[in-house]
Amino acid sequence: MKNSLKRPWTAWLLTGLLVFQSVSAFYGMYLLLSDPTGSAMKMENQAGKSPTGDFLVPGLILGILLGLVPLIAAWGLVTRREVKAFNALNVYGKQHFWGWTFSVYTGIMLVIWITVQVQFLGGGFFIQTFYSLVGVAILIAALLPPVKDQYTLKK
Repeated sequence: MKNSLKRPWTAWLLTGLLVFQSVSAFYGMYLLLSDPTGSAMKMENQAGKSPTGDFLVPGLILGILLGLVPLIAAWGLVTRREVKAFNALNVYGKQHFWGWTFSVYTGIMLVIWITVQVQFLGGGFFIQTFYSLVGVAILIAALLPPVKDQYTLKK
C-alpha cells in the first residue's frame, strides 16, 4: 500500500459515498427501530409484506450491514490501519487493503438490499432507484484504477 497521504480525488469520492451511505442507513435504522410498523417512513401498508411481519429485523440488518460496514470501510480508507479481524474477512487479503474490500462489499450489499426490497415490497419508488445507483457508484468508484491502485498491497 502506498505510504503517501496524497490520494486521488476518486478515493475521496469513494470515502464520501461510503459515509453518505452509512449516515442514511443509520437514519433509516432509527426510523425502522423507533416504529417497526413503518409509519415513520410512510410504509405502514408495506409491513405485512416483510418476511418478519414488521420492520424491526430489516432495520437491524440495515444498520449493521449498510450503516456500520461502510462506516468501518471509510475509516479504514482514511486511516489505513491494519486490523487483523477485518483482514480475516478480506477475500482479497493478499492483494488489497481490507478497507477497499469492505467498500466493494458495501456496493454489492446495497444493490442486493434494494433488489430484495423490491421483491418483498414492490418497486417503483424513487428512493430504490437512487440507492441502487449509490451502490453502483460505490462499486464503480472502488474499481476505478487509481482507487484500486491506491489500496493495492505492495510487497
